Amino acid sequence: MADAHELAKVYYAAARAEVLQRLALREQVLLAGVTAFGVTSGLALSNRMQNVNLFSLFPLLSFAFTAVLFRHEYVMHNLGTYIAVELDPSLGIKEEKGTGESAMPVHYDAWLSLPHQGQIPPPGRKHKAVAAVDLFGAWLLLWGPGLGGFILVFHQARPVIVWTDSVLLSLAIAPYLRGTYYALSRWRLTRSEKGTRRTRPRNS
Repeated sequence: MADAHELAKVYYAAARAEVLQRLALREQVLLAGVTAFGVTSGLALSNRMQNVNLFSLFPLLSFAFTAVLFRHEYVMHNLGTYIAVELDPSLGIKEEKGTGESAMPVHYDAWLSLPHQGQIPPPGRKHKAVAAVDLFGAWLLLWGPGLGGFILVFHQARPVIVWTDSVLLSLAIAPYLRGTYYALSRWRLTRSEKGTRRTRPRNS
């Protein structure tokens, strides 16, 4: 039977690799969204095909790109929870002081959720705050142009287009709310989960 610690290291490396890959894909989605808005604006305002109605596509683009962006956030959140709940006990956690047992090294995800210890505390709260700000900025870059396009065509477009754009803009808010929850709760365990964590046996 394979050693739990060695097996956990393999699974951890695979999970972290997918998280890093999805982070890169998320940045590509953000850049693609900004580029799409820029190209559409250039077509709408160009001398050859000056058509303000093209801005009615902005809410559709906002919904499409925010949905893909937060899909990556959703998967990364699940991978972080899997690491913290399933793999962390086998990867090793630090013992409380006074137990007489040697402490084992803690992997990065678990270190983020540790309480204040020593002179250099883990950046748990700061990390979550930065993640929330980053998520808000990314969402604003993708949702803001959709709102601007909706305002520009509100009095000119057909009612069905205005209604469709308003629905798409509303739907583009829902992934952000869910994504913010994932960003703030990533790598965090509830008290009940902490109480049931399995500790890896120490070598005598």
